[in-house]
Amino acid sequence: MAEADERSELMAIKEEYMKLQDHLADAELRYHTLLNIKEEENKVNIDYDRNLHKFVSKLFNKSNYSDIVILLEDGHLISAHKVILASRSQDWGVEDFLLTDHIDLSGIISEI
Repeated sequence: MAEADERSELMAIKEEYMKLQDHLADAELRYHTLLNIKEEENKVNIDYDRNLHKFVSKLFNKSNYSDIVILLEDGHLISAHKVILASRSQDWGVEDFLLTDHIDLSGIISEI
């Protein structure tokens, strides 16, 4: 009789093992699906960042959309964008950055 009990217990363990294997396969499938989705999201973010950087870099020293002028040594002028400058620093040597239309950096060589 003990042999029958052992077989029954082994069959129950085998059945539980098979269920766990199925559960693991489902979990791995969900994991890889989510991983692929996340990789696609990251790719979109990288493409967005790259495109934004490319667009913003084209704005350098263009009067289009510029809202501030930087005065450099020798009277050299650079058209700039407050949003870009503000993202880089809070201190531009003016009392109210949002209301100013120029920044005097005439001590800086224009060849920089």
